[in-house]
Amino acid sequence: MQRRLMIGAAAAFSAATAVPLQLFDVNGGPPVPNEHDQKQVSTKLAGGTSKGELTKLGQLQALELGYWLRQQYIDTYGFLPASLKPGVVAARTTNFSRTRATLAGVLTGLYPGVTQPIPVTTSGDLDEILYADTKRCPHLKVLMQASEAMLKASWESPSRAQGIKQLQQQLTQLLNLPEGAWDKRWMMSDVHDAFTSLAAHGKALPHGLTEEMKEAVDRLATEEISAFICPALVDEHGHAVLRLSMGRLLDILLANMETAAAAAAAAGGQAGSSSSHAKLMMFSGHDSTIMPLLTANPTLLELGTFKHEVLAPFILSEEQHAQACSMPISHDSSLPHPEGDEAANGKPQEEFSMASGGAGQQQQQQQQQGELQPPPGTQALSQSQRQQQQQRQPQGKL
Repeated sequence: MQRRLMIGAAAAFSAATAVPLQLFDVNGGPPVPNEHDQKQVSTKLAGGTSKGELTKLGQLQALELGYWLRQQYIDTYGFLPASLKPGVVAARTTNFSRTRATLAGVLTGLYPGVTQPIPVTTSGDLDEILYADTKRCPHLKVLMQASEAMLKASWESPSRAQGIKQLQQQLTQLLNLPEGAWDKRWMMSDVHDAFTSLAAHGKALPHGLTEEMKEAVDRLATEEISAFICPALVDEHGHAVLRLSMGRLLDILLANMETAAAAAAAAGGQAGSSSSHAKLMMFSGHDSTIMPLLTANPTLLELGTFKHEVLAPFILSEEQHAQACSMPISHDSSLPHPEGDEAANGKPQEEFSMASGGAGQQQQQQQQQGELQPPPGTQALSQSQRQQQQQRQPQGKL
């Protein structure tokens, strides 16, 4: 019965019933349009939906998560107020239609019936913390190129090349792929995503696809995407990639944990009792957000141990990230410097990013002209600034 009600709720989920979101950039101004998202949404698929759009099942899953959060944090533990109040929830999302819709769905399940827009932080590529972007950090691009070369060498090795080529030929025939399809970057990951989506929505998989082939696609797709966004820590460049791609997000998450813990201690152990600190902070991102975090933090530990023994090697403040991306690579001295690498090839290398916004450059120019000042709680801070923030029990950072 409850499942039928949830399906009915998902069917009714629309722009008219979903909790409205009001997007701001990291400086509190209007967000820069995401050209990559706009291109995806404008691409119509054969079934009538748009590329990169959240499906009805995705809407249902978001609502279910919101309902579960309400049951836990409102009905069971009373941690959150039954009705949404200003400052109780803080949220950040990447500026993609599917992540915005997912966030709206979760908030709709958590606080159904809310009609006032909920403020949400988002950003362009150059200010993004929820996925890796090489436009801001050329060193990360060099490391990813090195990982890509290592993956290619592994797939072309005598022990693997024949098996992978045979699988590609089988998939080409089953899926009626065009000539040269396997020259496309991340093609195995695209095939994996297609199979996963079909199965999740109860659709039939291609006739002739065996379990052995599905397992091979899953294994190779994992290798493919892991080489870029979440290489194992034992890999040659794994530590450096994770640090430069997710260090700023880890810095923000940890600062929020420390601020909440300090607020609870000051209130005599009542977590979240401080009215000046958001009780719930939501981040709506991608698989490329979650996978590196899981790699960097494989276990749940006490906060102090979590900070010093797990996250310490990866954390980068905003200032440290800028410095690490502008100075010669010291952790991998055998790799070329990004500028020298581009000069050697005579042309700029392709950037790795999920959107093309240009927000960072505009914001940097505006800040230099004195037009904008970042509001508290939206960017990673230096250690001294963090200590001052903790003393004031701030809203938390997004």
